[in-house]
Amino acid sequence: MGDNGPSSLVGAELDVNIGSLLLDLRAGIAKLSDSMKTLAKEWEYARRGPVFVQLAGTCNVNAAQADSVVDLGGPAYGRAWEVRNLAVSYVAFNKTVTGEALFIVSSSAPVGATGVALQWYMGTLPAAQAFSSYQFRIEHPNHVFGIITAGAASTAYSLAGDAMDVPSGPASQVVSI
Repeated sequence: MGDNGPSSLVGAELDVNIGSLLLDLRAGIAKLSDSMKTLAKEWEYARRGPVFVQLAGTCNVNAAQADSVVDLGGPAYGRAWEVRNLAVSYVAFNKTVTGEALFIVSSSAPVGATGVALQWYMGTLPAAQAFSSYQFRIEHPNHVFGIITAGAASTAYSLAGDAMDVPSGPASQVVSI
C-alpha cells in the first residue's frame, strides 16, 4: 500500500527544493571561481610591473592648415603609461614633412588644436623627443592624442612612440612572509 497523503507531497517538495538549492549553490560557486581566476590574472598583470607598449598612428592632411587628430591610445583600468619616446615623420620615411605637432592627454578626442591642454609641442617637423620617468605620465581613462597643425596638404604623417605600461598609483614593494 502506497502512501499518497500530504506527508509524501511535502517530502517530494523538499527534494525538489534541495535539488534547486544545490543547483543554485553550484552556479554561485562557479561564478565565484571565475571571479577568483579573473582577480588572479589582474594581480599577476599588476605584479609584472612595466610592460612595453608601442604607440603608432597615421593621418592624411587633407587641406593646407587643417588640423588632423590621431589617437595613439591609452592605458587600461588600473594601469598608467609613462611615455618614453615620440616621433613625427612622413609615412614612408623618404620625404620630409612640414608643420607642427601637439601632443595632448585627454579622455576624449579633441576637435582641433584650440582649447586643448598641451602636454608636448614639436614646433618643426619631422621631429623626435625622448622623455624620462614621470615626465609624460598618463592615467586611465586618458589617451595620448597627436595633432598635426599647419601641415602640407595631401601629405601622410606618421606618429609613433613607445611607453611603459605600469601599475597605476604609487610605487610599492610587495613583501611575502
